[in-house]
Amino acid sequence: MCYQEESPHTIAIGIPPSGYQHSYKEAAECASQVNQKLQAFCDSSNNKATFLPFPFEWAPNDENWSSDGLHFSSKGYQVLGESLAPVVERIILEEETQKEEEWLR
Repeated sequence: MCYQEESPHTIAIGIPPSGYQHSYKEAAECASQVNQKLQAFCDSSNNKATFLPFPFEWAPNDENWSSDGLHFSSKGYQVLGESLAPVVERIILEEETQKEEEWLR
């Protein structure tokens, strides 16, 4: 849908691990397969999509996770944002460069 609306670029963030996936290997395998397919899609998108593997693992009592084992803590959201920011910056700079090159032609 993004491309139908002429969005120039999208970012797919990998499915994060979780306490549930830690307990149920089938769920972890399913998430892994989806992430592999997301990455393959992004790799074949002619530079219209970028895949960002989820930036941190799940671990019990880890400061990036809330106590429910599924949601992120404030620190986890910060780490996710800090991982995403350079990707967004790179995409914006590439698009600006491309527009400048097109303008100069």
